[in-house]
Amino acid sequence: MFVIGSQPRGELVRYDSRSSQFVPFLSGIPAEEVDFSPNGQWITYADIPDGTLWGSRVDGSERLQLTYAPVSSTLPRWSPDGKHIVLCTTQPGKPWNLSLVSAQGGAVQELLSEISFRNSGRRG
Repeated sequence: MFVIGSQPRGELVRYDSRSSQFVPFLSGIPAEEVDFSPNGQWITYADIPDGTLWGSRVDGSERLQLTYAPVSSTLPRWSPDGKHIVLCTTQPGKPWNLSLVSAQGGAVQELLSEISFRNSGRRG
């Protein structure tokens, strides 16, 4: 038997041009897949390791959890009006979906599943 295990880790950093170094961003929280709202005042990010989606002001205040386990989220992108976030979601044993959630939180709405995309006859 061969087994491979991993523990994803990450830290948000930004490049400081004055010091020519990477410095912690939002206190270096363990997150990935950051996206900024169109007005630049809000961000979304996926928590590591559970993949839940969070939003906050760029200074880390007003933090809001947007998705909950067992949903895992990635690739969040803000709508042009800043009211919604499109993201890819999955649950254990299920295919990936293209989903939508309000920037204020609430239910995650499935827009397109991997299965329905395959069955649509489209070729990528």
